[in-house]
Amino acid sequence: ELALRAKKVVAVELDRRLLPVLSETLDGFGNVSVISGDILKIDLNELVAREFPDGKAVLCANLPYYITSP
Repeated sequence: ELALRAKKVVAVELDRRLLPVLSETLDGFGNVSVISGDILKIDLNELVAREFPDGKAVLCANLPYYITSP
């Protein structure tokens, strides 16, 4: 749904096994790019500055439960 509505989508995926699936699934969307990496180790300021130079970015996430609890 994001790919259909957003001007640009940048996804960060930790599981390298999913990269081929994402590549195939998102093949028709020129506005989507997938970065292989750990979102907890990525400098979000640098990522947003690089991918969204106009500074207009909205972040959303599907976080694993284990990183949201003490």
